[in-house]
Amino acid sequence: VAKAMAMGADAVYIGTGAMIAMGCRACRMCYTGKCPVGVATQDPELRKRLDVDIGARKVANYIKAMTEETKMLAQLAGHDDIRQFNPDDLRALDTNTAAITGLKLINK
Repeated sequence: VAKAMAMGADAVYIGTGAMIAMGCRACRMCYTGKCPVGVATQDPELRKRLDVDIGARKVANYIKAMTEETKMLAQLAGHDDIRQFNPDDLRALDTNTAAITGLKLINK
């Protein structure tokens, strides 16, 4: 989230992460309607495998954790608000990435 915002994003897609948090096992069967854990199906028998209340709590925890982590990264970058992220906040972890992207190294 922080990286996307630093690069100028106004919004960030979290659909896959939310599905994984809910219990998706990434079987790549969504399009068949035969999701074995009941996340991506209309089949009443398969839907019984998903406890919606537990899934909802897990997704809420995922979103809360992402929000808190993004706020912490903003604070570490010296910002009061996550909307203040900018390209100068980005750093490369190694010299090859720095050379390719033009980003400063993390320790610089």
